[in-house]
Amino acid sequence: MRRKFSKELGRLARQLERECGAYEHRAAGSRHEVREAFQFLRDARDNRFESDLLRREPYWSFYLEFALSGLTSGDCTTYVSYLDGKPVAVLFGLTSGDQFHAVLIGFDAERFGKYSVGMQIIYRVVKQRFERGFRRFDMGLGNTGYKSHFRAEETPLHNLTRASSLKGPVFSLVYHYAKPLKNALKRLTPQLR
Repeated sequence: MRRKFSKELGRLARQLERECGAYEHRAAGSRHEVREAFQFLRDARDNRFESDLLRREPYWSFYLEFALSGLTSGDCTTYVSYLDGKPVAVLFGLTSGDQFHAVLIGFDAERFGKYSVGMQIIYRVVKQRFERGFRRFDMGLGNTGYKSHFRAEETPLHNLTRASSLKGPVFSLVYHYAKPLKNALKRLTPQLR
């Protein structure tokens, strides 16, 4: 990470702690903490993303149950930034060997946005994991602006399809090459990704 940016995050963390109370970053360690973190995550994302998947019960239940099972399986981890014992940011992701794959993030932008609590949790989790010898942190798809602070390497993604009907090749062609049409279809049917 760029030294100037990590120093700024440190300054913001100290300021937040000075003005608002004890500031802690750690993995949720109990079913109660995971449930509390996921309720916070759902509430925080609800105000930011109009078509967020966590608004729909099947997705909400799936992610919550997976996070709860991760406490014993180790397949996933729910990281939480606490301010005076209450969540202000949550980062949920899949874990495998020395890798972490970020899947969901939410933070209290309304009350603590000026302290960059969303960026803080990413930075603190990356730092904790790298200090423990892990070397890969996948930030997932999406906005690359904030990722540039971490000197991230972009990994190209490829989408392969196989047609199993006569209509399949046509839909495959549209999916891969008609970006404007694809974007319009995504707006009309937001449940499709």
